[in-house]
Formats: sequence, structure tokens, C-alpha cells
Amino acid sequence: MYEKIRMTNVEEAFKWDLLGSKRYVGELAERYPPRAINKLTPVIKDIHIRNFIIESADKILSINGIPEIPCKNVLIENGKINSEKLIGALNDVDGFTMRNIDILAEDNRINILDSRNILFENVNFTVPNDEILTDIKGDKSQNIILQNGDSKTVCTRENPIKVKKLSQFFPKGQ
Repeated sequence: MYEKIRMTNVEEAFKWDLLGSKRYVGELAERYPPRAINKLTPVIKDIHIRNFIIESADKILSINGIPEIPCKNVLIENGKINSEKLIGALNDVDGFTMRNIDILAEDNRINILDSRNILFENVNFTVPNDEILTDIKGDKSQNIILQNGDSKTVCTRENPIKVKKLSQFFPKGQ
């Protein structure tokens, strides 16, 4: 558990990358073919971050899991975020929740690849055009939900959607 965090002027507030860079690990940086699981296979799971403020970031989050063992059970809650970009990648993730968060961002894209059980619960987005653009790819992508109060939107791979005016927390111009 990580709590009571404050970040200022960070490139990326939260980043987990199990693939690495091709420059350093060669073909291991490619998602496919999936590798055999052994004692050296990296695992990211059961991460809980709460009560935080990100005053300024280039990007909120990127998760690059691996197909053979997706990143599992990440909960990020009770925070305020000011960022240029939203979510660069939710790749190979199973169980990710953002809850009770206020986000002010200059970008409105969320990119998802082969991820499932994703929940944005009571996340107040203030983004361009008051819209979240979801780019969902991969056959494993499913159960991706944006929920605020009684309003619930299910996002699908076949029909990436625009979610209008999820909520407004920050006044315009801030």
C-alpha cells in the first residue's frame, strides 16, 4: 500500500512496464509470442495507492503487462490529478480500478489493449470537449466500465465510444 503521496513535475505518475525496451532486452520486449512462465517471469499484482495529489505530470499512467501473466488487482483511489495526457496504456491488465479521483487533463484518450475488469468509479474528468475517447483493442478486452453514481457506461472493443460529460469538478480555465 502506498498512501499520502504528492508529486510535482513528473514525466509519468504511475508506470509499470514488464516488457522493457528492445534496446536493452531485444526480442523479449515483444508481447508475442508469449513466453513460458518460470521463476523469472515478472509479476505485478495487488497494488493499492490512495490519498494522493499529482500537481503536474506529463502522463497519468501506463501499464504494460505481459500476455502470459497480466498485471492484476491495481486500485488507485482518493486523489487529485493535473496532467497533460490521460492513460497512455492499459495493456495486458486484469483488475484495475480508479475510484474517487478528480482529473484535469489536456488530453482525453484512454488506450486499452487486451485488458479486462477495468473500472473507473466516481472519476471526475475535466478534459477537452468534455469527452473521453476510448481506444480499445484486443480479443481479451472486456468488462471496461465508466461509472459515476447511477450512471454506468460499458465500453467495448467493437465500439470504442465517446463518453460525454462524465462530470465536472474543476472550473473551466484552471
